[in-house]
This record gives sequence, structure tokens and C-alpha cells, in this order.
Amino acid sequence: MSYALTPLPPCAHTGQTPAPPNISTPSPCMVGSQQQQGWSGPCYYRICSDTVQGLGGIQEPKCCYWVVYYQRIIPNSAQLGYELYETNVTGIFYDGEDCELRSRGQIIHAFQNALYKKLDNDDPTFFDDHYMPSDGDSGVASQYFYTTGGCFEEDSNGDVVYDEFGKPVNCDSDDYCCQYTKQVHYKKNYLGETKIWRIDSLNSENPNPVFEVTKNGDDALCSGSCKWACDNVLMEDAATILCDEPCNDADWSNLIEKQVPIPGCSPCEVTVKFRKRTSSPCPQYGMESANDIYLHSFEWVDDTLAPPTPCTSCTLDVHGMHSAVVDYLLKNEFDNKPPNNQCKNYYRLMQSACWFDHLRPEYTAYERYYPPTRVMRACGEESCCVQHYRLCANMNGVITYQLLSSEAESIDCHVYPWPCVFICEPTE
Repeated sequence: MSYALTPLPPCAHTGQTPAPPNISTPSPCMVGSQQQQGWSGPCYYRICSDTVQGLGGIQEPKCCYWVVYYQRIIPNSAQLGYELYETNVTGIFYDGEDCELRSRGQIIHAFQNALYKKLDNDDPTFFDDHYMPSDGDSGVASQYFYTTGGCFEEDSNGDVVYDEFGKPVNCDSDDYCCQYTKQVHYKKNYLGETKIWRIDSLNSENPNPVFEVTKNGDDALCSGSCKWACDNVLMEDAATILCDEPCNDADWSNLIEKQVPIPGCSPCEVTVKFRKRTSSPCPQYGMESANDIYLHSFEWVDDTLAPPTPCTSCTLDVHGMHSAVVDYLLKNEFDNKPPNNQCKNYYRLMQSACWFDHLRPEYTAYERYYPPTRVMRACGEESCCVQHYRLCANMNGVITYQLLSSEAESIDCHVYPWPCVFICEPTE
């Protein structure tokens, strides 16, 4: 039996949350004899750790991921007897807490399960006949899934080597593509409609899905002190792409964590997480490079639900804490500080303009409370605050700063699914 090629479904999406702006990912990789069957996209799909199976549970800190993917349909073949719906993931952008603790493979697999189930729910006939075998009330069908791969340097333990930006070190500039063969379990309801049950991978039944790696469309060779790896897709903090500034092209560092003392509140300290980078020479800045810091979050032990803590006597509100954090970053953490007795421009502080203020309970093994951690982090993917500073160093190298300009792209912070507060410029 043969069929006319079915039209591609609309890009699937979840809820009303818009995709982060300024998203740019590499083109989808190509593999084998089916390179000529082009990919359509990009599409954007959002999954969150508190609602999607395979990403954790509601008790864990919440993180949401925007998965960027392309899709295509491979025509009916004599070998299979049905068409193939395929996806190719090219990027992941995240927002929330502990997002980087999950691997790209884990996130991509959770996305594949969620996407297939959503397509099935949106159109109960989508997988009927054209995408699954038509015989039987239930069964298993092999499906192909694609992600970008690579050939990377490996260390003495056989692990991939990563650079200072958290990216694997390439052994060559060739394009690699991974084609996974995963088992899609399906069953038919009382109406005869095919319903997706699950996709096997990363579980006890199928811990190592079958996959092939190709290099520029041919079988991959990765020799010497190198090894190939899959799921090498772009993965970035969504908030770092909010601020569309000139010369916004450099890679951000890995997340840096520092303990910062709060002036006038000794011994109170906050844990600050941030990233740094230096741009390429920028025409808009007279070919000077911009030095950037992105403020990710800050947190401290709170005594609201517990006995006194180091920050009990501190009377600063969250605006005051934010100002103390910014003051520390400006004076201590920029790369390429000005030489002694000189001043330089083009120092940029980027952050979300909307912040989520909440308590994260800490538990012992016996589920008794430790003092909770109060966390301030970016709220949503739609707001940006960027400040331009001039830094000066005195004869002893002590840094002072002057705010040159400040811009906030969103002042109306949303209140759902969590209340958010507008914080941009530091207070005096």
C-alpha cells in the first residue's frame, strides 16, 4: 500500500509563553542517503522539569527548556510500509535553577517524548498508518531521531575535554550528525486511533539506543586522541540572549560562583552566580572590545523559617542586596580593567529586568528544615536590563565606576506562574 506524502504538522508549542528573542542556532545536520529530504524549521518547544516526565519532579528546583528543532517527513518506503516523521534538534535554551545539571541527551529525550505525545493529542490521526505500522492494536516501531555530533579531544580517562566556556574541544571542523534508532511504543484506543505510549531510551529497558554517526554525510572516522560524541547541540542560558547589544557575538564563560560580603551586614554573605566575556573589536565602540558581565542569580541563607543566621541583622531589602552585588561585580570581576591612573569605557552589565524572589527550603535526611535559602533569579525570558559603565583605576589599582547609560526592555514584570519584581539600576 502506498500513500501520498502527508503535510508536515505545524510547529508544536506549549502554552502562551513566547520563545526567547534573538535565538540563533546552527543549521540541522544531514546524514546518509536521505540528505536530499530537506528539513523544515526552526520550531520551538518548551518543556519544564515540574511537568515533563524524565526531567525530575515537582520537589526539585524548576527549570524550563526551549528546544529548537527541525522536522521532516520521509516518504513511504517498500522496506517500512509507512512514512517516517523525523526531528533534528539544534539548540537548547534554559531558564530556572540547576538547569545545567541535566545532560543534553536527557533533555532531548524528554522533549522527544513530550513532542510525540502532543502531536498525537493535537491530531489523533497523525500517527495512524502513515507513521506507525497499521497491523495490531499495540506494538513497537523503530523511528529515527537526529542531533548534532562531533569529534572531540579526549583525556586520559577517555572523557571529552571541555574549554573554559564549557564547550567540547573539536579535533576538526567537519560536520558530524547522529542518527538515533529509538523504539516508539504505541497502542490503539477503542476508536482505532494510534496513541503514543513512550519512546525507549535512558531507561532500564533500553539504556543504550542504537545510533550511527556520520561525517559530512559519510561514515564517521575519529581517530587518534579524539572521540566522537552525540547530542553536541548548542545549550545556552536563555537570559544571556535577551540583551541585543552591539557586538553580542562572543561566548560566555561557564557559570562563576563567588561568596560576596554585604557591606554593613557582617558576617552576612551572598552567593553570586555570573558569567563573563570579552567581545571582538566593535565598530560601534571605535574598534574597542566590550567587557561584559551577566548577573545570573544571587542567594543567601534566610532566617524566616529558622533560627538566626549570619544575615539576621541585615536590614537591606532585595533592592539593597542587589545593589551590593552589582557594586562588588563592577569593582572586582570585569576582565581587562583599566591600568592604574587611567579610565576606560565599554564595560557592560547585563541581567534580567524582572526577578523572582523566593525561598528554597533545605532538608536534612529526616526531612527537618535547615534555614531556607532565599533566591533571587531571572524571571521569565522576555525582559532585559543593560548598563554601560566607565571604570577608573587610581594609583593603587582601586576601581571606581560611573554609570553612563541604562536601558530596560521590559518594566511590566509578569505575576504568573510566579510573582516577579522589577530591578534594574542599583540604588544608592
